[in-house]
Amino acid sequence: MKKEREPKGPPPGRPNVDPRFLKAREEAGDLGKTASPPRDDENQVKTPIKAPRAPASMKDNKAAKKKWRQLSKTLIELKTLGATDFDLLEQYCLDYSEWLRLNDEIGTSLTIKTSNGNTIQNPALSIRNQLAARMQRCREQLGMTPATRSKITKTTAPGQKDLLNKS
Repeated sequence: MKKEREPKGPPPGRPNVDPRFLKAREEAGDLGKTASPPRDDENQVKTPIKAPRAPASMKDNKAAKKKWRQLSKTLIELKTLGATDFDLLEQYCLDYSEWLRLNDEIGTSLTIKTSNGNTIQNPALSIRNQLAARMQRCREQLGMTPATRSKITKTTAPGQKDLLNKS
């Protein structure tokens, strides 16, 4: 007696649909036109339950640690911070603390006098501007800007607060 093999391609009339998905939906009694394919857990953002400790690179950096605690808590509540984002968040926090230090160093002296007596732009300004640009890229990648938050699509479970749309 020959065994029937499951078809490898999509079923007739249902192109681009994984037959395993249809079989699972049929067994569950939930086969409808609005079905969407299952997602792998690897594609989901895995958010930790609570904010992780600040990395060792921030050991003596109070401003970076404070920013780490603040942002990790907020991004976890928003469900946009995964374990793979910690390096990016660390970079942002370290850049932020350096940016604050440069702001204090620059103060109101946007120019400095050289040993020749020439007046030039304070070199710390260009470093601060580079840090600001890098911080902006990190903010966008971490979903910390209104534009990137508007692109995040997620569903909120019944009874759960939606922190993205606080209306």
